[in-house]
Amino acid sequence: MQRLIMRRLSCIFIFLLFFTNLKAQQYEVIYELYIQASTEKDSLITEETSLVIFPEQQISFFSNLGEQKRKDFFKQIREEAKINPDISHVDYSAVPEYVFAYSVLKNLKTNEHSFYEEVLGDTYTYGFDLNLNWNITGDKKQILDYACQKATLHFGGRQWTAYFTQEIPFSDGPYKFHGLPGLILEIYSEDGDYSFSAKGIQTLKTEFIAPKSLKMRKASLDKYKEKLAEKPSIAFVNKMQSSGLTGSVSYNGKPISNSQVANTYDKEVKEWMKNHNNPIEKDMIWLDK
Repeated sequence: MQRLIMRRLSCIFIFLLFFTNLKAQQYEVIYELYIQASTEKDSLITEETSLVIFPEQQISFFSNLGEQKRKDFFKQIREEAKINPDISHVDYSAVPEYVFAYSVLKNLKTNEHSFYEEVLGDTYTYGFDLNLNWNITGDKKQILDYACQKATLHFGGRQWTAYFTQEIPFSDGPYKFHGLPGLILEIYSEDGDYSFSAKGIQTLKTEFIAPKSLKMRKASLDKYKEKLAEKPSIAFVNKMQSSGLTGSVSYNGKPISNSQVANTYDKEVKEWMKNHNNPIEKDMIWLDK
């Protein structure tokens, strides 16, 4: 009996020690994301995503690591251009690519969250609140040496299964998923189209800087995306006009009309949409970043 009491006290001490350390620093969880991008063909895509947790502020930020790799790529080009101003060739085929162009800022204290979406060259954001109706079961398994428990959920037109651990007392997870009594280390859709699996957890020292974005109501953004889905070049034309660019475009020394550029852009984006017609939330309009 005494041994059992001592064991329970020891577990409580370890939990409190972990939680105290957790509040003193930031944590980053790396999730491997698997996406079946198309409903019409086998198109499995693998990407790495990040959930940075700020326990003291009770906030977290989820993003695609491909976005940071892309920023680092162009930063390196700018630095090389400073050293060698005569640089004339940049291999843009080496630019890191990613398709899951969503970021999520969660405030678990106020339940006021922000969703960031990259759409044809611009990043838009809108606020949302979301209460997820989880069903916690008794099934358990180990993930990254953490004892995890199973929970299920219907969200975005899909049935989801998650495994969370109470050993990390932060009610969060990848993308919009949160609300369980512990951190989600694995979550997947039952149809096999989407899954997030934690690969590792690390401590880091960083401060949160919100991405530069255009604020818009979700309803307004949805209407705009409907127009873009019909004619993607609207975004291209708007960007040209807002930047004040009025010059002509040429290819192999031959001038190309703006209408030709717009038509080519429309074809490329619509081809992308054809190959990416299976968004994580089924009622979403999925456009290239």
